[in-house]
Amino acid sequence: MSLLFEFGLSKDSIKAAVIDSFAGYFQNPQILEKYAVNDLINTWLAYATIKRDSPNSLKYVKTVLDIFNDAKKANQALTIEVYALWFSELANRYVV
Repeated sequence: MSLLFEFGLSKDSIKAAVIDSFAGYFQNPQILEKYAVNDLINTWLAYATIKRDSPNSLKYVKTVLDIFNDAKKANQALTIEVYALWFSELANRYVV
């Protein structure tokens, strides 16, 4: 985040940009507000890069979230467990 500060962005402007970018993807706006700065900055930067380089890819985000949310309605505990396993595997595979 310090790099963003070097470009003249303030914590409040970063938070506002994160919230603006992700508002349509969160069912609970308080969660987005709570985690916008501390936990979502890297995700937001990746999102901004994808939006810039491959904007058509973003059309699938809503579909994936709908599938995820439907799965949570069917079995929230199992959905979170599977997501955590998948995310860990994905992070280990693609993080350098």
